Amino acid sequence: MENFHALYYQKPYIKEFDATVIACTQTERGFEIELSETAFYPEGGGQPGDKGSLILQGQNESPVCVLDTQLNGERVLHIADKSILPGVQVHGVLDWINRSDNMQGHSGEHILTGLLYQTYGYENIGFHMGKDFVTIDASGQLTEEQVTILEQRANEIVRANLPIAESFPSEEERRTLQYRSKKELSGIVRIITIPGLDSCACCGTHLSSTGEVGLIKIINFTNRKKGARLEVLFGRKAVEAYEQEMQQVRAISRCLSAKPSEVHEAVEKLNADKAKLQQQLHEMTEKYLKEKAAGLSAAEDRFPIYFEENLGIEYLRFFCNSLLASGSITGCAALSAVKNDTAELAYNYVIVSTEIDLKQHAKELNQQLNGRGGGSSTAIQGTYFASQDSIKEALLRVFG
Repeated sequence: MENFHALYYQKPYIKEFDATVIACTQTERGFEIELSETAFYPEGGGQPGDKGSLILQGQNESPVCVLDTQLNGERVLHIADKSILPGVQVHGVLDWINRSDNMQGHSGEHILTGLLYQTYGYENIGFHMGKDFVTIDASGQLTEEQVTILEQRANEIVRANLPIAESFPSEEERRTLQYRSKKELSGIVRIITIPGLDSCACCGTHLSSTGEVGLIKIINFTNRKKGARLEVLFGRKAVEAYEQEMQQVRAISRCLSAKPSEVHEAVEKLNADKAKLQQQLHEMTEKYLKEKAAGLSAAEDRFPIYFEENLGIEYLRFFCNSLLASGSITGCAALSAVKNDTAELAYNYVIVSTEIDLKQHAKELNQQLNGRGGGSSTAIQGTYFASQDSIKEALLRVFG
């Protein structure tokens, strides 16, 4: 398009513009609309395409939603939800929050990438601006301390409010320039420079100064075989996430009756108290089960079947082993009702025996009681989906 004007480069802060529809084609992804000029940035260089709306001038029609913007050769395609006839005049309105987030993210990424190379000698080998956060893949692994230093220095660059400059050096000039590029470039090349920090070939939209990034927050990092991946929030998204976290901290501090600055210590104390109570409950449960086992063994029942509520498999196993330890029986079963969201009856079970080969009977019992599970010849465990009476009757037929 010889006379096409890419306003997203010429005027990166423009939010609205007027243009003429050149073409409109229906495809699987929507209506692809071409304009005489556009401020909508097409996806590229790791930056997503812009969104917004096209208002038909002089017509009483609802705005056409631009869902995405893509590049096909030199054609900028606005992926829209409705068609517009060629020749129609439109007023384009960008989703400026989305564009601003992308500009903060892209300029912020250049800050972090420049620092990764300057501080640790690592290259940027991957970059993606996602809906929730930006990911940056570095060519080397990082420690927690290094990530903290990286974030601190990045925010120092933000506060320094350095200019972010755009240039189009000739091929001859580029031979003497030091700049980052993932591939060999020819023709017109756009270079984005942050003085003293980074110079990179880039086709994305950028802020005019580092101060406009506002805030850089590395929310997570993971080391991989080929390096490290950083998950980062920039600008508005970083501030919004901080506000949400502070709301959570304040809510937790109220629950714990502790100052926000003392939440960590309060949670540690809560965990310690919980662990102490769990140990006490464990000891009391085992004492209770031992007493139950002593009572059943004294009853001289040949094969005791014990039903209980809210017992885990490990306690069912403990109960059975306690019964066997008495020496008065050779086998027993312990079952506990399973809590679930349906009305379906279910019982976890543990069955032990020193006389009968349980492995031979496990499949038969599972079929009768709609169960699952198994084990060895001396012990089986699992779940029966049947009533208490049905389970007792089936077990007594086999072991009674």
